[in-house]
Amino acid sequence: MAASDIDIERELKSLPLETTALLNRADSGRVVSRWLLGLLITLAAVLFLPWQQNVQGNGAVTALSPSDRPQQLQTRIDGRIETWFVSEGQFVRKGDSIVRISEIKEDYLNPNVLPLTRQQQEAKESAIAEKLNKARALAEQMAQLEQQREFKLQQTKNKLLQYQAEVRQATLEDSVARDQLRRRDRLFRDSLGLVSVNDLQAFQIRVQSAAAKLVEKQQMLAITQTELASIPAEYGEKIAKSRSDRAATLAEVSEGRSDVAKLKDKVGSLTLRNSFYVIEAPQDGYVVRATRAGQGEIVKAGEPIVTVQPARPRKAVELYVKPMDVALLKPGRHVRVFFDG
Repeated sequence: MAASDIDIERELKSLPLETTALLNRADSGRVVSRWLLGLLITLAAVLFLPWQQNVQGNGAVTALSPSDRPQQLQTRIDGRIETWFVSEGQFVRKGDSIVRISEIKEDYLNPNVLPLTRQQQEAKESAIAEKLNKARALAEQMAQLEQQREFKLQQTKNKLLQYQAEVRQATLEDSVARDQLRRRDRLFRDSLGLVSVNDLQAFQIRVQSAAAKLVEKQQMLAITQTELASIPAEYGEKIAKSRSDRAATLAEVSEGRSDVAKLKDKVGSLTLRNSFYVIEAPQDGYVVRATRAGQGEIVKAGEPIVTVQPARPRKAVELYVKPMDVALLKPGRHVRVFFDG
């Protein structure tokens, strides 16, 4: 060892340094090994301790049921805002009026359009009732005409039978009268004085009378036969006219019923439309925000007017996590939620 090294070592020993003193101790290596061994034992113990993996994600507060979420109330018809019944932040109950709108379409500007349409419907229904009465009267008239036709036919047939019998009787009388006249004429010619001229002339007159009566009965029979043949045509024309009038009346009734159905549909639409003028709260809640401000503003059908938050919603948290962390999620695990807003 050089003299300079010996001198430096003496000087270091004479200085009050703890580090140099420790370096000269023989147990410094054992202390370090003990520390390392303790660290290894601590790490091994930590491996057997229970641990929990943390998963982070972003989300929002929502509601389980759609009816518990904020609802935007929309107008179902085009209109003009007339009156607001509520203000933002106000609590409303189900059925409370929120806003009233007025009509802007020309077809519905008249406030009496619904009563007038109902009057038209009632007038049409009354006209239909009258036409039905007319149709029933025509049906009764047809039945009476048919009965009259049958009665007339039967009456004429009876008259025809009567005249046929009278023609047969007149033919018989004419035949008898002619036979008597021939016998009187033979007696007048063969035996003078047995038959006078007056008697012969009387029989001649009787024959002429019987012949005239036969002709008269035959004419009456012919007239009756003609009358019998004309009865179906006469009553058939009347019945056909009544049937035609009844069919036309029933056609008018069908057309009137179609008009009544249209008017009923219009009345129902107008009645339902009148219920759209006032927008009501669908359930208990708070008026969160009015999307249309002031009065006189025009709104279109389907546009939202106001947002209502249900009063007692069932809240839930909608949380989004990474796909790789889904395997760490299980039902029943506790979640710590931080709100920022």
